[in-house]
Amino acid sequence: MSKEKGDVDGKAVQIVKYDQTKSGNAKFHYMVEEIKKIFLADDVKDKKAVIISIAGPARKGKSFMLGFFMKYLQDPDGAASWDENEPLKTFQWGGGCKSITSGLWIWNKPFISKTASGEEVAVFLMDSQGLYDRNSSMNDSTLIFAFSVLFSSIQVYNLMQDIQCNDLEHLEPTVPKFLY
Repeated sequence: MSKEKGDVDGKAVQIVKYDQTKSGNAKFHYMVEEIKKIFLADDVKDKKAVIISIAGPARKGKSFMLGFFMKYLQDPDGAASWDENEPLKTFQWGGGCKSITSGLWIWNKPFISKTASGEEVAVFLMDSQGLYDRNSSMNDSTLIFAFSVLFSSIQVYNLMQDIQCNDLEHLEPTVPKFLY
């Protein structure tokens, strides 16, 4: 079967699952077997990995933006034309007010790239659940953001407009109360 224009190897795989309990508390589950499959794959296990992660407020285009990152990683020289009418076949995204991404998702096949010194590295793209939505507490959003930062080599904080003071306040580190 031949690969169609716009098709990419791999798929988005959930690596951190977010569940809300009936009491409203959040539970996070690490999908350890999926993480092992991705990072211990034969084409990855002996390479350094770079994870480009995106986080930010809910419903602001994070998954959509990752589609363009993916297009660039497929063709960094821009030799292929980008058809604006061609749908992005990447992370799931859509319009409207209902969230689509829950927890953390990673593209399970790396984009192999070379560093300036010629070393091959495995580049992964990671998507995160939208922060500060009406279904998540501030603590849940802080944890999702922290997981995203801890997993990533490069963290993109996505905002649609000019950065505001409250956007920076969300980035301020929080110390759990039991530590002081």
